[in-house]
Amino acid sequence: LAAAQGLADQVGGEAGDVHWLSFGRTNIAIHALGARIRMRQWDDALVQARAIRLRSDTLTSRRARYLVDRAVVEMETGHTAASLQHLGEARRVAPEQTRYLPGTRDAISGLVHTMRRPPEGLAYMAAWVGQ
Repeated sequence: LAAAQGLADQVGGEAGDVHWLSFGRTNIAIHALGARIRMRQWDDALVQARAIRLRSDTLTSRRARYLVDRAVVEMETGHTAASLQHLGEARRVAPEQTRYLPGTRDAISGLVHTMRRPPEGLAYMAAWVGQ
């Protein structure tokens, strides 16, 4: 990640205009967030997730990935309403990708188990992913 950040600093921004590349500071931040999630560093991941600001030209695939990762982090840190909100937004942005990302199932499963009264929207999303 540090080497990639150095290259992004040399590029000076995002490289999305070149063959739809998904390289730059935003993409590195999304990958760093994913690494914190895999290492189960929830508090650091939450701070990082909330600091990421996606540009309007962020590729849909990267936007959906960020939103699902953010939903997982919010769920793991007890922010169930925010988690559900980010899942819904990910579904609106990229429904097919969101449906099959493992993080989507993780977040939905965690929300179902932690919420005393899961809202109707959550039950619908759980059925949508086959849970």
